[in-house]
Formats: sequence, C-alpha cells, structure tokens
Amino acid sequence: MIPAGLAGIPDLLSDLTGKLAQLVRAEIRLAQAEMADKATAAATAVVPAVIGGLLLIPVLVVLLLAAAEALTDLGMSTTAALLVVGTTGLALAAVLVWAGVQRLSQISAEPHRTVRQIKRDVAMAKRQVEAP
Repeated sequence: MIPAGLAGIPDLLSDLTGKLAQLVRAEIRLAQAEMADKATAAATAVVPAVIGGLLLIPVLVVLLLAAAEALTDLGMSTTAALLVVGTTGLALAAVLVWAGVQRLSQISAEPHRTVRQIKRDVAMAKRQVEAP
C-alpha cells in the first residue's frame, strides 16, 4: 500500500514534465523572436548602405572624372590627375566600408534575453528540486 503523502508523486512528476515541456517551447519561441529582431536590425543596417552605394556609383564616376579634368586644366598630366583622384576615391571608399563594418559588428547574433531567461529557469528548477 502506498502512503497517502506519496500517492501524488507520479501526478506531480507528470505535471512537472508537462510544465518543463511548455517552458522549453516558450524559450524556443522567445529565441526565434529575438533572432528575428536581430536579423531585422542587421538588414536595416545593410540595406541603406547597399542602395546608397548602388545609386552613388554613376554619380561618383562623373564627379571623379570632373575632378581629374579640373586637375588637368590646372596643368597636371592626365595620368597624374587620374592617379590623384583615384587614390583619393579609394581612401574615401575604404573609410565608408570601415564605417559599415563597424555598424554591423555592433549587432550581436546571440539571443541575450533568451540565454538570461534560460539561466533563470534552470536556477529556479534546481531550487525546486532541492527544496525539502
């Protein structure tokens, strides 16, 4: 015969298993939502830079040719003028690429909130199991 105080243990274990399954599903949904937010933030950071870069290409070509022509008009050889303008354009492009990479590096792919919540859940589960 099972003592009255122990009769509910299978029910408690079954309930605990069900609750843990619900908790895991909720944590997975939280992680998915957090990763979706981070993907949106990354896309938001990249898209304007790409679109701006594509629109600026033809404009920059015209402006760089005009700058080289102006240097030529000032007495510089065509080759030297093109090298000066090309080198300056390359330096500017490098700075812009660096700035974009810095923005992207600030976006962490780790689901920080989910990890923090899982740690709390594990600690709570440990306390529940260790409780007398």
